[in-house]
Amino acid sequence: IRDDLVTGVQTCALPISADELKKAYKLYKKHYGKKSETVGWLLVDLADVQVKYSARQASKNYLKALEILSLQESFTLMDKAKIALEASIHLSGSPGLSSYSIKVALEMSQSAYQAYFKAYGAKHDQTALAAFVIGKLHYAKRDYTMAQKFLEQSLSNPYIGKYAHGILVDIHTKNGRSDLAQKHQQALGVVLPE
Repeated sequence: IRDDLVTGVQTCALPISADELKKAYKLYKKHYGKKSETVGWLLVDLADVQVKYSARQASKNYLKALEILSLQESFTLMDKAKIALEASIHLSGSPGLSSYSIKVALEMSQSAYQAYFKAYGAKHDQTALAAFVIGKLHYAKRDYTMAQKFLEQSLSNPYIGKYAHGILVDIHTKNGRSDLAQKHQQALGVVLPE
């Protein structure tokens, strides 16, 4: 199952059962070992399915997968950042997001943000996307100050920034800053004229 990383809209859906993946997980652990790369990737797939109905369990499996995959020699810092960011995106769009899942998603997206910022700078697509996800998660926690900080950082990339404007309108409206809300409404009109 793969979703658009920003909107969470499914572009391809495969009828994969979490129960079948759990069975495969048990078999893979027995055959390949608990810390094998194969088991790590299977846990990523399992978490991708679980995120649709249990963000908490998906969070645990994403963390376990990253732990296992990080032990592999071929697994780079950029590989870890990519998986962490994708996992945090999936979690941020999950129904029934718990405080635990938000915490895990924030840790993963912050880790990805740091890796991408160091490697590519603030305007890179992945850096801006990580900043957006961090802002979105802080918004979900109702921490509007931190949300605003990271959402504004994501504005450095026009493709990612267009999603941040809508949330910033809401934040500024809630904070009684109609002038700033209007600024982002106008920016949305420029970005999405129709």
